[in-house]
Amino acid sequence: MVSRKKIGMIILCFILLCIKITILMKLLWKAKNMIDKKDGDIGRLTDYYWLFEHWINQKNNGMKIEDFFKENNFREIAVYGMGEPGHLLCNELKGSTVVEVKYGLDKNFTLKKAIVEVRSLSDNIIPVDAIVVTPISHFHEIRQELKEKYECPIISLEDVIYSS
Repeated sequence: MVSRKKIGMIILCFILLCIKITILMKLLWKAKNMIDKKDGDIGRLTDYYWLFEHWINQKNNGMKIEDFFKENNFREIAVYGMGEPGHLLCNELKGSTVVEVKYGLDKNFTLKKAIVEVRSLSDNIIPVDAIVVTPISHFHEIRQELKEKYECPIISLEDVIYSS
């Protein structure tokens, strides 16, 4: 027959084992979430790599981004997303006689130097012919949000770069 003391020890060990398993499960869940985030980051960065690679090849072959805007009759645009891709697009179009970047749009603008005026989505709307969304991995969500305020075409930077 098993003594009460042994049963108590078995129960205590079982409780401690359950606590350890719970802690391990939380750690595994946290690790899984971190891996999922990293996988998402890798996918996003890969998309940008191929986009920039195509952009540079176009430029080396004498093609200009402003040709897309000319073909689509977009003379005044806004650029959504003022991170590096947005900044590069504004810089590329600086001085263009075909298209003018009227302003940038961003929820969390952090760059200290901007080539264009940066506006918040809560600011008053200044009409433009089109808005180019530079965070390509979130294009569909951003497009839905912008469609609520803007009536102009909302296009992805991918549409601009891969158009030719």
